[in-house]
Amino acid sequence: MQVAVADRSWNGAYCRSHVPELHTPAVEAPAVLSDQRVTSQQHGVLNLRTNVNKGNETLKIEAAQFTTYDDGRVRYEKATFTSTRKDGSSFEMTAGVVEGQGKAVSGDEPGLMFLSKGVHMKTSDGLDVVTDNATYDNIQGLATIPGKMRFSRARLTGEGVGATYDKQRDILWLLDEAKVKRAADEHGEGGIEAVAKGIGLARPDRFMNLADGAKVVQARQTLAADQIIVHFTDDDKGAKLVEMHRNARVTPTTPAADRRKPGQKADAPDLQGDEIMLEFHPDGQTLRHAVLAGKSRLTQMTDEGSQTVSAAEIDLGTAADGRTLTGLTAKTGVEVLLPASVDNPDRTIRSTSLVASGDETGLRAAIFDGGVTFIEKSPAGRPGRGRAAPALPPAIDRLGTSTTLTLDLKGQLGAIQSAEFRQGVSFRDGDMKAAAERALHNEAQGTLELSSPVTAKVSPWVDDGSVRVEALWIQVDMNSHDMRAKDKMKVRLLQGKSNGKEARTPALFDGAQPVYGVGTALKYVSGTRAATFA
Repeated sequence: MQVAVADRSWNGAYCRSHVPELHTPAVEAPAVLSDQRVTSQQHGVLNLRTNVNKGNETLKIEAAQFTTYDDGRVRYEKATFTSTRKDGSSFEMTAGVVEGQGKAVSGDEPGLMFLSKGVHMKTSDGLDVVTDNATYDNIQGLATIPGKMRFSRARLTGEGVGATYDKQRDILWLLDEAKVKRAADEHGEGGIEAVAKGIGLARPDRFMNLADGAKVVQARQTLAADQIIVHFTDDDKGAKLVEMHRNARVTPTTPAADRRKPGQKADAPDLQGDEIMLEFHPDGQTLRHAVLAGKSRLTQMTDEGSQTVSAAEIDLGTAADGRTLTGLTAKTGVEVLLPASVDNPDRTIRSTSLVASGDETGLRAAIFDGGVTFIEKSPAGRPGRGRAAPALPPAIDRLGTSTTLTLDLKGQLGAIQSAEFRQGVSFRDGDMKAAAERALHNEAQGTLELSSPVTAKVSPWVDDGSVRVEALWIQVDMNSHDMRAKDKMKVRLLQGKSNGKEARTPALFDGAQPVYGVGTALKYVSGTRAATFA
């Protein structure tokens, strides 16, 4: 035991006498951390990470201060996060404070980040978002904004309360009180203002989705529906397709520069339906095609007056001006309302279906099929039509029915040149009644021409209460009820009054009995009840 002690003492003395004294450099004491949960703090941080999102992105982190906590949380102050993809596109977030927790799928960057004290997000393709606070899910690439925000991107600007931005899909959703405005282009075209509870913008897919109380105001029209989806053109200068769902309405706007000018036959159409789909001409502004479904209605002011088409479904096409109809199809419960104009009475046409066709100058023909009803009404004193029209005609109350009705048109449904009724035709005009297999109403001449095939079981006939005419061909003046008839003609005349005086039959006949006649031709004047046979 003593030897061991001596040895240790000797060795120690030897070392002190033969080994130089070591001088340890002074080390600065670590900063005192006031928060006991803090494990470290750094200032002036610059961090570059290359293996982000499975190696598809690089991440640069810049911060004035970086703090870690014992529960795994981290905190960046005056921080900027910039992620860059292999294709060169980038996403940048800047905030006064960024607190993170958890881990991303790969790397050690936080999985969930809370940004506050002024948040600014930017993308390389021009999206710029400003708000007070946000949360960023680094695993999903999803930014969530709880409060007010505003954004801009090229010609688009907008604002809302609450929003999300999907970095991977490049989709921005404004969740409440959403407003989006697109400025007009260099030609003053393409400007829109959109409002809804929520609005989503998907740049890669070039569409804007407005949900709940959607409204889009354009230079030529206002669109409103529960939901509106606008599909933009490839050059992003206009719309190529618009979907409108539930309670849809398209109302034309009429600024002074856009009102109907001389030579233009119609204003832009007013459209209503449960669902509406709009397609536009290549300019992205002018309507080319519309499809309406469910309680559909088309209303348009034309140079012939207003015209309204209602049906379960409506399909229409327009010329390059977006207002002249070039085609129109309506199905199920069709009703066409043509209010009175200077030259025409009120008209109502009902049928199962309608197909109208035309060209760039307007509609040229329309075919109504299935249970056709044609009604004309006007009070007394309106100017009449046709060469024999009196200056102050009586009231008009006409009803025609048939299986089909074909209209020859001059550009609009209300500009009828002729109307041809076919199959099971019946006609009533005041006290006059008529029936045939075919009836042709000539608008310019004011006549109704009745005919039937020779093989028909029943010949055309007209009865005004005083005279009944049957023949293979009958023509009636719709203003005076004068008639002409020919081919296998039969006539029955009743004695009555003419212009307030007794109209007497020749003495050869009993005045109390009808007079019957046959012949090859007849001319009958209704005012005097004079019948001339040939």
